[in-house]
Amino acid sequence: MDTKRTGQVRKKVQNAVYFFTGEDEFRKNLSINKLKTKLSLTSKSLDFHIYYGEDASFDEIAHSLKTPPFLASRRFVILKEAEKLSQDDKEKLISYLKKPAKTSIFVIETEKSLNPRDRLNIAARRYAKAMDFSMLDEDKIFSWIKKEFRLRGKEIEPEAVKFLTENTSGNLTAISQCIEMASLYTGKRKDVSRKDVEDLIGESTKISVFKLVDEISFKKQKSALKILLTLMQSGKDAHQILGLLAWYIRRLGRVKALLKKGNFKKEQIARSLKVNYYIAGNIINQAKNFTLGEIKRAQQLLIETDIGLKKSISKPHVLLEILVMRLSSG
Repeated sequence: MDTKRTGQVRKKVQNAVYFFTGEDEFRKNLSINKLKTKLSLTSKSLDFHIYYGEDASFDEIAHSLKTPPFLASRRFVILKEAEKLSQDDKEKLISYLKKPAKTSIFVIETEKSLNPRDRLNIAARRYAKAMDFSMLDEDKIFSWIKKEFRLRGKEIEPEAVKFLTENTSGNLTAISQCIEMASLYTGKRKDVSRKDVEDLIGESTKISVFKLVDEISFKKQKSALKILLTLMQSGKDAHQILGLLAWYIRRLGRVKALLKKGNFKKEQIARSLKVNYYIAGNIINQAKNFTLGEIKRAQQLLIETDIGLKKSISKPHVLLEILVMRLSSG
């Protein structure tokens, strides 16, 4: 009888601590919200606390964990960016994991997967329920979208899935919002078409700028200028377009440098760029059409255009047209 009770307590204690790793914030938050729902907690509850490894000391976190809950059945404490704790605080956290408070649920988050030999990683995987939330690759994103639509009694056509993924850059938060809207938009109709998705979200600035970089990389000056004109006519801000162009060009440079160093996998490049698997694939494909010299020249032209915009040397659309013409010249 005593053995059975001990086993039950041990199981409860183990489930009181969770270790979430990986870059996919959407799925992390989904799991956190499920835990909050089970405890009937809201973000404003006195029994709900969030700490960040860079700012908080573990003594402060431990005090919250060991304080009895006010109204809920358990206190719910989240530690984000645990990898940024000081070494001394990490050791205190490891000690806590061995004997956690029974009155709290503790979620430890890291922005990326830790080194398998890291002491915190080893301890958390031993004493907590570990869950990895790495960015989904393209195939998994496609499967996830189809599954979410089926849960709502809908079937989405392949072209619509591709369009949705491209125009949200594989961002699961944005995709989830679109799934909800599309489900309402189509009403009793079971099929969701590409046109349905286009009607709801159109083409985002980010994907249009991606297409612009694509045309520039193939030196298709006429079609690159056409995309720029479409962006400007739809009311997109010149500084926003320039900022996104600079974002892509910087990452193209980093990809070229990584590929020059060795045979990096797409997952490794995605982590290095801090983007999801889908975007990393697009950037890798684009980088193949640029030399390092062309990327450096592009970065200099972007700086010159930025200065021109800030000094109002000419009209914004004229400066961007000159930039695109120079970037896409043979």
